[in-house]
Amino acid sequence: MSKMEVIIEWLLEELEDGEPDADIYDTRCGDSYAEVKAWASDLDRPYRIGLVRDKGNDEEGLVDRQWAYIEDGKLPERFDWGGGEDGGAKVPARYHKEIA
Repeated sequence: MSKMEVIIEWLLEELEDGEPDADIYDTRCGDSYAEVKAWASDLDRPYRIGLVRDKGNDEEGLVDRQWAYIEDGKLPERFDWGGGEDGGAKVPARYHKEIA
């Protein structure tokens, strides 16, 4: 059995409108906050920036996905738990530092 791998990427979600529960129009993932922030500066529509955390392997596929969105210029201490096995994993310090 292959080892589970965790991948965390910066996320840009373009939204249909500015409402908190707006539908997502498009999504892009990047390697850095600066990269995603640059993409956002070119948008004509509302957006949100955050992190997506995926856990899985080639044998079992994706087994857990969690999100952490920037609010008031800060990331939360923990990812939102999407019902997966890692329940609200801690957001690594390096991502907090990247937006500071």
